Formats: sequence, C-alpha cells, structure tokens
Amino acid sequence: MYGQSDMGHIRTWLVGLLLIFTLAACLPETGPPPDNPYQALMLGEINADRRAAGVPELGWSPKLGGLAAGWACILADQNAFYHRDLTAVINDPEYANFSTLGENLAFGPRGAGVSSIENSWMNSPAHRAIMLSPSFTLVGVAYCENATQVYWVANFGALR
Repeated sequence: MYGQSDMGHIRTWLVGLLLIFTLAACLPETGPPPDNPYQALMLGEINADRRAAGVPELGWSPKLGGLAAGWACILADQNAFYHRDLTAVINDPEYANFSTLGENLAFGPRGAGVSSIENSWMNSPAHRAIMLSPSFTLVGVAYCENATQVYWVANFGALR
C-alpha cells in the first residue's frame, strides 16, 4: 500500500496542514494592506475591477490571506488543483465571525504574472462573479510555487 517514505511524507503533510490552519486562525480578521508586493498588486487589481463595476473595494484580511497561503502551498506541494471545503472552514470556531466565504484558485507556469492570473479570473464567469460580488467585503490572496507551477488562492469573505 504505502511505503515508509510515503507515510513520512503524509505525516509531514498532515502536520504542516495543521500548523497552517492554526497559524491562519490566529491572524486578525482585518488589517492594513499586505507588505508582499505580489499580494498587494493582486489586491489592487481586484479592487480596480470592483471600482470599474461600481462595487465597493475589498479590505485586506490577514486571516483570509493566511488561509489562502496555506491552501496555495498545499496545492503546490501536491501538484494538485481542487477547492477546499469552505463549509468546514466557516464552521470552525476560529472563523465564526465570518458570515460567508468564497474562493478562487488559479495556477500557471512559474513566473506567470499577477495580471495574467487576475485576468484569467475576470474572464471566467464563475470567478468574476465571486470577485465582483457585493456580498464580500474582505479578501486574502496568496501564492505558492513548486518546481514548475505557481498556485494562487483568493479567499473572499464578509464578517457577521
């Protein structure tokens, strides 16, 4: 079934997953814009599209940014592409102050620019609807790379 090295990798992955969710849960729900220039650029591009659509800008959420970072790195580590169970996240007591959550995922070759990722979301009706939804007031975005790909995650939310 699984070899010794597989079990070690699975154990490491599970410990990392637990650590990521624990650290993200300890972050504040709202805060100043991110220091990371790529995250700041993505936040700016999302908000420029929201302004153009007549929708209020999103505030930055360190908590959602931590959640996005954790998920982006899991996807990069697994070289996989799938959504997390947002119902499980919102039912976690650490996220009890959020009334709703949404998520956009994207991946591309390493070096794919922020604009190309954000444009791919805007050109997808489902992703665009999430990005421009007035139901969301906060966002956290993050990326993680593996040897060949960059994975982006945007977590959207609103507080109760």
